[in-house]
Amino acid sequence: MKNFLCLLIFSTFLGSSFELFKIGPVTFTAFRIIFILFVIFHILLIGKNTNNRNSPVAKKYINYLAIILFFNLFTLIQTPSFLDWINGCIFYAINILLISFVYIYTDNKKDLSKYIISFILGIFMTIVISIYEYKTGNHIISANYFSIYSTSSWEYQVLSLAPTGFLYNPNNIGTLMILGLGFGLYFIKNNKGWLLFAVWSALCVYVSFATGSRGAIILIFISIIISVLLGVKGALRKNFLLFFLLILGSFLFVKFNGFIFEQLDRSGLLTSKNDFSSDSRWQLIRLAMKACVETIFLGTGPMTAEAVLIKYFNLSMASVHNFWIELLLTGGIGIFICFVAFYFRCIKVQWKLRFNDTANSPILVALIMFAAAVFIPPTVVSLNFVWLIFGFSIATEKLYYNETGIIL
Repeated sequence: MKNFLCLLIFSTFLGSSFELFKIGPVTFTAFRIIFILFVIFHILLIGKNTNNRNSPVAKKYINYLAIILFFNLFTLIQTPSFLDWINGCIFYAINILLISFVYIYTDNKKDLSKYIISFILGIFMTIVISIYEYKTGNHIISANYFSIYSTSSWEYQVLSLAPTGFLYNPNNIGTLMILGLGFGLYFIKNNKGWLLFAVWSALCVYVSFATGSRGAIILIFISIIISVLLGVKGALRKNFLLFFLLILGSFLFVKFNGFIFEQLDRSGLLTSKNDFSSDSRWQLIRLAMKACVETIFLGTGPMTAEAVLIKYFNLSMASVHNFWIELLLTGGIGIFICFVAFYFRCIKVQWKLRFNDTANSPILVALIMFAAAVFIPPTVVSLNFVWLIFGFSIATEKLYYNETGIIL
């Protein structure tokens, strides 16, 4: 099962675009099929699993998840779309199960290492595909978000230049680069590891620029800074690495300055040509907050934000592009507070463990960057790979408790 879990973790990077077949209105993706098989085998073999589900660590996190589930039932009262509510609940269930599976099947550091390596391989696959798509202009699959536009429209001409891979949307790839950059710290087990981290960072920066996402371009450098600050011990080593990254960055800037300026211009960071996009996103956030008031902060159900904004404000396209506002709107104040508490507990634990093992610093960086990275994609709930970082966090806490008997 543990090797099967590695495959499941890797398959989360196949996203919603890798469709294998359809039965009526139901689409079966590679990830969904692997997930269903894993759940079946998990249920069949559940009695043979040696993990202690009644440990103090498990009990604390089960309480968070139980509260989220409890409050989510009440959102059905105000949901504008029962089908969206059902679809959202399925996504939430899958994400919670992914977190649980990582926790359940982590018995030692070797297990966790295999899962993180599978995660890193998924990121690397996305990097390779993204570079290929950007350099050639060819997309490996047809289910891309820009396919809804006419091929003669400016939206298609601009958006089709960005890589989409198996993640459907270049914003999703940008989010992955921001969260995944810190996992380059996992290579730092000796002095040569710093070179691998630098190469990994350069690849993530390149792909972030290739997406043309303003948020990805800005936040990827913040991710590098946080990775350096949290991933090393000692001031001398830290200053040396900062100097090394400065030299590397200068080289890349000189070598790829044409590409850099072209992408900065296309993203709208150098010009005002994308002001409409920025204004519309702020407008969506303001309307989402108004909708929160209209629904008395009780929530409308997962994945229903677009249906809510269409209902109240007659919009045609209404992705909030802000996970925190979307969570408040769709989950209500109860789920919002519970998730924030859960999120900061994970950060608190990883902060204490950041130098305990090579896995902890990458997880901490990803958790910190999560707060800002989730402003980029249309919706984070459907990005299954994002939720694995919480599974890794809880699993490291479990290992620490098993070693020391101390609850963090």
